Amino acid sequence: MLCYREKLFPGYTRKVSAYWFYFFSNILALLFFFHDFDSVVVRRWQADANNKRETELRKVKRELEDIQAQRDSQLATMRKKAQDVANELNEQIDQLQKAKQK
Repeated sequence: MLCYREKLFPGYTRKVSAYWFYFFSNILALLFFFHDFDSVVVRRWQADANNKRETELRKVKRELEDIQAQRDSQLATMRKKAQDVANELNEQIDQLQKAKQK
């Protein structure tokens, strides 16, 4: 009795069928392996990219903190100078008022 495969495909035998099954199962195994391999490579690449971004972000934050520290020190110096000038002008005003009263 012929099975439906033998009727449709005259050269079909169980031996050929087993061969093709083995062949395609190996191909599928390779495809799954490379799919997993690609996903591992992609994950590793993403992790490397994230590490580079984090390193760059830390560098930028450090630079920002340095700039803020410089700005704060410059601001303190400018305030001190402005206060000194204001005190000096107040002294001059007081001296002029005393001179005017005499």
